[in-house]
Amino acid sequence: MTTVKQPPYYFTAMSFFEPYIVYDSRNGREICQCSSFDDALMMIAFDPDHRKHKRRKFILDHVVDVSSQTLEPDKQLKAQNILPDRQEEPLPAL
Repeated sequence: MTTVKQPPYYFTAMSFFEPYIVYDSRNGREICQCSSFDDALMMIAFDPDHRKHKRRKFILDHVVDVSSQTLEPDKQLKAQNILPDRQEEPLPAL
């Protein structure tokens, strides 16, 4: 079994989200996205001959705070009961 070192994380002024993508090397189909390197290695271990991983980097946008308003009760939508009453018969006792 080979030991693979996890690459170091470098923090910069911009926020990055870098999931590990585990994919099938035969057809290139993406199997899953893992947030940690150890999780990606675990997924590869299920089929090590046909699975590989790569990193995909996303630049996250900045978080923007938005204010909200509460409307007066008469302007809000009224609660609706659109679910019908239960019409099913109970299961017979065995």
